[in-house]
Amino acid sequence: MATGEMFEELYLCLEKNSKPVGVRLGSFVFAPNLAPVDPCTGAIKGKDLDGQIAATFDAIDAFLKSAGLGHDNLTRVTFFMTDLTDRKKLNPPWEKWFPNPNDRPPHKYVPTSLPEGLLVSAQVMALADAPNRKVLEVEGLVHQDPMSMGALTGNLITSSRIFAGQRGEDVGQQTASVFESVGAVLKDAGAQYSNLTQVTAFIGDAKFEAIVEKEFKRLVGTGKDAPVLNILETDLGGGGFPRVEILGLM
Repeated sequence: MATGEMFEELYLCLEKNSKPVGVRLGSFVFAPNLAPVDPCTGAIKGKDLDGQIAATFDAIDAFLKSAGLGHDNLTRVTFFMTDLTDRKKLNPPWEKWFPNPNDRPPHKYVPTSLPEGLLVSAQVMALADAPNRKVLEVEGLVHQDPMSMGALTGNLITSSRIFAGQRGEDVGQQTASVFESVGAVLKDAGAQYSNLTQVTAFIGDAKFEAIVEKEFKRLVGTGKDAPVLNILETDLGGGGFPRVEILGLM
């Protein structure tokens, strides 16, 4: 961190709630858990999922405003949900925020348990003082939901869930194809595997773990400068084959 850079905690109701909701370090702004909760009283907002989704989007807006930012500064949003079968309810408000698919930051959804009464929450990454966002895509690959494959915002590379470009039942081929898609996203950003700082792989079965690790090490190596690899066993559909998301720096 350079001398003179901003480093501060961010609050939504400091006069009544001393718990910060995120931080700003230089130009990077991060909130790990924005929930549909009144920041002053702690009361849950929204009696059903639709109401809680609306309140979560309001919380994201309030957080960005606390940092002096807006939607243009978003680099990625992760939605945590107790039931992914309802994920399509996220699409209308997301498309309202970003009607232009060529200027849409990546977002994703992850199944998880949440505190009692909560059905959704969000993790937010944003970048201040960044040039226009470049949406990153892979030719021939399109999400069913209105999400970009990735984005380059300033020097920060983020992605949604990247999947294989080839269909099949062979796990090794599927894994290699997923990482080929990762390479295509990086190429669209003008980057290489060496620009990766973190790779998170989602697998539907523990038997895929060794195959993912082998392909990862083949592509990026095992030295001290190799990116972090996280492997999470969770069912995202698609036969449980690996899907990958990335973070990187130019």
